[in-house]
Amino acid sequence: MPEVPDFPRILIPVAFQNFDPAAIGLSNYQATALNQIRNDFNAQLTGQQQNPADPQYAQSWESAQMQADDRVRALLGWDQFNQLQIKAFQKH
Repeated sequence: MPEVPDFPRILIPVAFQNFDPAAIGLSNYQATALNQIRNDFNAQLTGQQQNPADPQYAQSWESAQMQADDRVRALLGWDQFNQLQIKAFQKH
């Protein structure tokens, strides 16, 4: 049997979790800021023309994911961020 490479587990930033911003009570400012966080995450990864099969890409993803999550946490606060993160893990 061929050896399977050991890839790190990729986490989706909380900003990309499937939720309705209005349903969780986000203001227009927060919803706009959340969209900006999504756009910035995408720009960090696509702007570098990286190959998703390259281990460096996984490192770039992890760095961008942590930055995006930090920004969402600052925007929403710890409690709401944690609730969204728990819901995301329950779906998987």
